[in-house]
Amino acid sequence: MKKVLFTICLSVLVIAGLAKDGFHVKGTIRNNTDSLVFFCYYFGSGTTVQKIDSAKLTPGTATIDMKADRKITSGIYMLLFADKSPQVEMIVENGKEIDFDFDKADFTNSMKFVNDENNTRFYDDKKFIASLNPRITELGKKLEGGKKKDTTYVNEQYEIINQSIFKYRDDLIAKDPASILSVLYTAMKEPVMPKNITAMKEGRTKDSLKFVYYKNNYWNNWNFGDDRLIYAPLLEAKLTNYFKLVPSIPDSFNVEADRIMKQVTCNTDMYKFSFWWMTRYAGVSKVMGMDESYVYMIEKYVMGRDYCGHLDSATKAAYVTDAQKIGPNTMGKKGRNIEMPDDKEVPQTLWNTCTKGDFTVLAFYDPTCHHCEKEVPSMDSMLNIVEKEEGIKIMRFAVENADEDVKWHKFIEDKKLHNHWVHVHNPSRIGNYRADYNVYSNPIFYLLDKDAIIIGKRIDHSNIGGLIKHLNDEKKKGK
Repeated sequence: MKKVLFTICLSVLVIAGLAKDGFHVKGTIRNNTDSLVFFCYYFGSGTTVQKIDSAKLTPGTATIDMKADRKITSGIYMLLFADKSPQVEMIVENGKEIDFDFDKADFTNSMKFVNDENNTRFYDDKKFIASLNPRITELGKKLEGGKKKDTTYVNEQYEIINQSIFKYRDDLIAKDPASILSVLYTAMKEPVMPKNITAMKEGRTKDSLKFVYYKNNYWNNWNFGDDRLIYAPLLEAKLTNYFKLVPSIPDSFNVEADRIMKQVTCNTDMYKFSFWWMTRYAGVSKVMGMDESYVYMIEKYVMGRDYCGHLDSATKAAYVTDAQKIGPNTMGKKGRNIEMPDDKEVPQTLWNTCTKGDFTVLAFYDPTCHHCEKEVPSMDSMLNIVEKEEGIKIMRFAVENADEDVKWHKFIEDKKLHNHWVHVHNPSRIGNYRADYNVYSNPIFYLLDKDAIIIGKRIDHSNIGGLIKHLNDEKKKGK
């Protein structure tokens, strides 16, 4: 069903180059109940729109006339009403006049354009999709029972609907291959699997071969050199679906990101959106270690030789600050040493502590933090269990991330945090551990090996056991 909805929800983009720059959008809106409408355009996604003009409306039958002589990028633009009613999309080409008439109560079926074949076909497509909605709703209800035979039947019917949409759009392309609509429909096409694909050597199954073929040919119909495709809600959906095919590990992500960045021309809208989306994808990922890819994107495309001026100074500075803050504590790097006195005022160091165990959990916490009161003892209990099960020694190097020494001592005693724990604090305010380990909340845990290499971060008691067991197994195998 998701595949069907993805196909149906994508809007259409059209483009043409004309000698005269600007736009002229005019028309009549019948049964209007709003007082203001904005003229907007998409930018890469269906949720990001930019306002370009606005017009006041009268009740009943309203007319609008908006124009400008500045050059625009052709694409899908829209009328966005102040009352938040559904946006009215239309294809706007640089230098071309748009003249429309529609009833606000049912704009899809009532929409008419004057001497505008592209927008007429655009709305014919919308009407065709709308005609399929009752059948899609009916099929969705059959899935509610959860029966296997119903699921098989529904999936088959969804595929029939998909194919009817593909055929409808292929027919339009065939009728006018050079039309602006063909640019969109071509960009939306997915790889067509060869019928004769068979399992080959090395134990590959048909399904794995289909996956490889699909992934390798995913971008065949997308033109990374055409900025006009950004002015439609397409690229974010394409990127989102593509990176579902890519393992969320830095080595895989970085290769795919570089492959895409090499296909776009720097400082174009396509370049700016592609960089922004992939950098953000890595930056907000919940997968451990993906912050390494976030730093990679910044170091290469902002701080490195590949930077080509696609950012304003403030945005560039923000990225650089992030990379400098996160970079020192990414996975695979040696953690910065921490030298502080312990709870008996004896000097201790993180690096020396790491040499005393098979693994070391580096913890930052505030003894007055309610979450810390539960999480730190829970972490200790889990580590005790893993130590017994795996026959290993796990050190705990805990930094008091607050100025609460009395409560800190009481916390240690009350929670019985003694076995393999090294508790340190920072009474002299020396060092820069907060910046070194990006510590701006409590509690925060890192996992380090004997050489103080960071092998886990942003972990808690619920996942630390599985991670250490996995790493210990890999260690035993000699990996």
